[in-house]
Amino acid sequence: MKMRFRARFFQDGRFEDTEVDVSQEELVTVYLNSLKFISLFVLPRDLIELAVGFVVTEGIAEYDEIIGVSVDGNRINVALKSKQNIDLLTELRSSGCSGVIQPNPPPVNSKKTFNAGAIVKSLNSLDKNAVEWKRTGGTHTACLMDDVGRCLKSFEDVGRHNALDKVVGWAKTEKQTLDDKFVLFSGRLSSGIVSKAARARIPMVVSNTSALSKAIEVAETLNITLVGFARQNRLTVYAGSWRVLS
Repeated sequence: MKMRFRARFFQDGRFEDTEVDVSQEELVTVYLNSLKFISLFVLPRDLIELAVGFVVTEGIAEYDEIIGVSVDGNRINVALKSKQNIDLLTELRSSGCSGVIQPNPPPVNSKKTFNAGAIVKSLNSLDKNAVEWKRTGGTHTACLMDDVGRCLKSFEDVGRHNALDKVVGWAKTEKQTLDDKFVLFSGRLSSGIVSKAARARIPMVVSNTSALSKAIEVAETLNITLVGFARQNRLTVYAGSWRVLS
């Protein structure tokens, strides 16, 4: 989704009036069992996938605990089987806690390995599916990839975490396994991204840019392979190098 705004463009010593495409950013609020839980700035599409993925990657509940998800304007309603501790979860979230149920998720136990050639091959998917970014420069892209480098589904969002949540939400609703796949990602690899991947049982995250120090430490602890600066025919494996075969 994009919007057009009037702007002034400066080049070669002079200004000119123009119009530019800008990605739409909206505030949506997630409710758990009718209780307000969190408000997020998002690209306002694929909101059901966003909500499902958020619930899973933040450690709030497993997918089979979700009864239903509905969208009413900028309100996303998530119904969970468990009626307990929702007030406590809301209080923790309002305090800025991430991963309210699983602040330290268990290590990913997947033994899956991936060929470096398949990872390099997959990079075309990142460029191909960054449609909104090409128009506006204002979004991140996340792609769910199989072990031969084929894109199964991609999502864009104004937030890196949101794009990952949408991928996870789609995979869960479509009954796709995640422990034998990897996520191709545009944007920094932070500890928050790694923790989200761990809660979804994703064994490898690949980005076209850098990893942060804490992300590497967390990835090593959680048995996640972290690949950065994946561009053309090269990549850097920061953690879990045993999963990447030549």
